[in-house]
Amino acid sequence: MEDRVLKGRESAAYGQTIEVSPEFRQRSVRMAGESERPIAAVARDLGIHHETLRREVRDLRRANEILKATSVLFARDLEQPRPR
Repeated sequence: MEDRVLKGRESAAYGQTIEVSPEFRQRSVRMAGESERPIAAVARDLGIHHETLRREVRDLRRANEILKATSVLFARDLEQPRPR
């Protein structure tokens, strides 16, 4: 995987540390989310530690939950009549 270099450190499957690009990280998380296979299997195919990928997926899910909750609050605020 050519783009597993340059930015952001991640732990590899065998105690090594490799550097991955943000693009590799995004594609990895997308692959894990779209696949019906376990995260550990996807991580193994990508050559990264399964807990690294699991953490990235979890962080993305949390960020999405925060964005959804925030958008609900903003929508409620927009629905409130404004005093003139």
